[in-house]
Amino acid sequence: MRVRGIITMLLTLAVILSSCNLANNNPEAINTDTSADNSDGVITIGFAADEFREEEYAPLIEQFNNENSDVQVQFVSLDLATQAANTGQSYEPNEYLRQVASAADTIATYYGGFQPEQTNTYFYDLTPLIDADSTFNRDDYYPVALQSTTTNGGIHWLPTEINLPFLSYNKDLWNERNLPPPDPNWSWTDFTGTLEQLSEKNGNTVNTYGIADGSQGALVLLGLLEEANTDLWNVPPEELRLDDPTIMTAIEQLQGLIDQGSIYAEIPEEETQSAYEEMEKQISDGNVGIWMNDSLSSETINNITFDVGYANVPPLAIGLWSNSQGYAISSGTEHPEAAWRWLSFLSQQPLTNDFRGSDSGMMNNIYARQSLTEQSESWNALNEEQQTMIQATLNRPVEATINETSMNTISLVFMALPTILGGEQDIETALREAQANLDEQLAQIQLTPTAVPDTGPIVIATPIPNAAPDGATTIRFGAFSGDPTSFQQAALAFQENNPDIFVEVLDHQMLGEGDGTESLASSADCFVANSDFSSDMTTTLDLQPLIDADAGFPIDDYPSSFLVPFQNDSALHGLPYTVQFDVLHYNQTVFEAAGLEPPQVDWSMDDFLSAAEQLSSGQGDTKQYGLAIISSPTHESHFFFEQLVVEPLIERSNDFPQPNFTDPEVIEAARFFVDLMANYTPHTELQGYKSSSYGDDSYQLIGEGRVGMWLSGGFPIAIAIGDDNEFTIAMAPKPLGDNPISSRNFQANGLFISAQTEQQDACWRWLKHLSTEMVDTYSTNFPARRSVLESETFAAQASPGTLEVYEAYSEALDRAPLSQHETTNSRSWAMEYYWFHQALDRALQGEDLEQELIEAQRTTEDYIECARQNEEEYGQACYKQIDPDYAGPRVFDTEE
Repeated sequence: MRVRGIITMLLTLAVILSSCNLANNNPEAINTDTSADNSDGVITIGFAADEFREEEYAPLIEQFNNENSDVQVQFVSLDLATQAANTGQSYEPNEYLRQVASAADTIATYYGGFQPEQTNTYFYDLTPLIDADSTFNRDDYYPVALQSTTTNGGIHWLPTEINLPFLSYNKDLWNERNLPPPDPNWSWTDFTGTLEQLSEKNGNTVNTYGIADGSQGALVLLGLLEEANTDLWNVPPEELRLDDPTIMTAIEQLQGLIDQGSIYAEIPEEETQSAYEEMEKQISDGNVGIWMNDSLSSETINNITFDVGYANVPPLAIGLWSNSQGYAISSGTEHPEAAWRWLSFLSQQPLTNDFRGSDSGMMNNIYARQSLTEQSESWNALNEEQQTMIQATLNRPVEATINETSMNTISLVFMALPTILGGEQDIETALREAQANLDEQLAQIQLTPTAVPDTGPIVIATPIPNAAPDGATTIRFGAFSGDPTSFQQAALAFQENNPDIFVEVLDHQMLGEGDGTESLASSADCFVANSDFSSDMTTTLDLQPLIDADAGFPIDDYPSSFLVPFQNDSALHGLPYTVQFDVLHYNQTVFEAAGLEPPQVDWSMDDFLSAAEQLSSGQGDTKQYGLAIISSPTHESHFFFEQLVVEPLIERSNDFPQPNFTDPEVIEAARFFVDLMANYTPHTELQGYKSSSYGDDSYQLIGEGRVGMWLSGGFPIAIAIGDDNEFTIAMAPKPLGDNPISSRNFQANGLFISAQTEQQDACWRWLKHLSTEMVDTYSTNFPARRSVLESETFAAQASPGTLEVYEAYSEALDRAPLSQHETTNSRSWAMEYYWFHQALDRALQGEDLEQELIEAQRTTEDYIECARQNEEEYGQACYKQIDPDYAGPRVFDTEE
């Protein structure tokens, strides 16, 4: 996993904490009634954890249950319990923690960053239980571990692991500079002095950097402030001055270190993957002395040829411990002693899902219990120097806690760094603005009413059986498309009215090897997957006889075109469940301000172009754009060609397809598309056809209200741009006209029954129920059934225009379910659009469009001829043979 530096971690935490604004809860309102045991004398307690970890905890639960006949533990999915707090709306920590605490008696989850009032309210103070348990050895925990989970004198979490920040260093470079190995307890003065000795700069060229950690100097700034005894963590923000001379001096020092090459702080104009790849290249090429351990990809680590050593991050008051996972008891439990017995047992067990080792060879994660760490293979694989270094870090005191106010304050300083280091503002001006922002925040806090959280009692739901009741039929349902958690919730609702059927929901992680049609159909009795599965008639059941025998099933509730991908003659091998269209979203507020009618169902391409033109205005940072393409400009380009030309881009009459890029109509349509992109969109290049495309600032522009229309799939992009915008997002069909539309504008997921199952009747009852609910909540999907689309439940989450889009596409597909341009061809793999898209891209950047299309025609013809000669290998060797600079996604260089 690639880490983008300390600043990313801190700012992410700041965002989470900034949403907290809680009054003190009333602990007396919490249900702590320890009532009698169950009627049979056995106490059943729930244990909630992430769904994917059920398999990991299963043997430990089994072992505990076998050893404790009077207490039985049952696994509860934390994903299901907290789903209502994670629906894509703004994060509300109080509601989230209430749902966590209500999920089960005991919980395994992440802790840290919460207010003391929240912790005291929702989770049981374990201190009395620890003190009363003679078998529990508190001294087995590293001191910093329990210290990090202690709030107001109480221990509310048993930590399971500690995440430690370490540095890696280039031993060869250190030896060249005659530097001794880093002291485990070195100071920030020692550290910055070492950076200066490691760096080398000739003129404006930096030959070697001291450190590259992806934080643009934020980590070093924390250290410089620490050395200057500047406390940004414990001092109330109203007593701080961000434009204090001490902070200014620290940033001046930071700027000096960057200027001389001691810190790699290249700030790209856009945060792209390539910027971090360049930093990794500098490290792997031996041009960097120090970097953050585990910040490199596995590939980069494998390419390093020099000796690598490890070092501690110098001391910081906050310790830089990452939020780690721990075990807690809900304050709503009726059985605290039984819950503690389980957690005490669990805390002593090593976990099979042990990620404490790393690609770099150093441990960034250790068990919170010293005994478990010292027993682990990862620990014993370390040398004595590495173990001593880790122990030195663990012996440091943590003198400050990360809290809401301190994170808001320090984040303002961090956010000022790019403008300072980029030369846009001087230090004094940038910090003065940061202080003004802090003053504004403090004033706003005074004016904002304090949120009053729900202080009602925590009620823990009775654990739902995770195994079939006696006499019930079990069906295995494969959630091979969509969110498995949503289907689990639907299964629980179904079982309430169908107690004779137990639905076991599977996802891809439970399948093991193989993901082909036959493998999936043999793994589940019934499943949801894309419509491609209906093409294998031997593995999926023909549902038509079940439909014919079920007089109450309304097959006419589906538009006929949605059934087509699942039909084969008279057989129907799947029920359409969800459909996905490429649709148009638009800013309704911008349209109204411009005096324009909203997009109509029957609007033409000329209407579309006119709207894009009228919605575009201004220049520079305030420019308004008529259109943005946030899905894939490459993908969307084909829609315009299908609507604008009679002749297809590709002739498929022969065995091998042939390009038609130089046809006059194609050239004219290409000019329309390039002009549209150049004049009315923020896009300066055609993204999507190269494997190294990473997007632009379209999401930001849309969120700022500076885009009138945007092409994307499905529902609004509120999650990406935020849901607090001062404008209304609506949906409309693309300008479909009267032309047939391509199948690439329509995708479907279906509900299938395996041909091998012995539970087809039970599956049919379950699939009928599922078809009436929109539980596949992925934001790009429409329900296939018209009645579900028109239901009040769906209408509550749909944006304006949803129904119109559905009807427009269903009518267009009824006219021609598959475009006449897309007849099947056994050699369709031989078609490659890369050079066609490259021609559009180059024209967008000022090259001659017609000449580029002529060149694309020639290169594509050469490629297809090569593919004809290498048909058995599907032409894989032809990409680079025809074009050494080919950068598309369809070739793998086996020599690298």
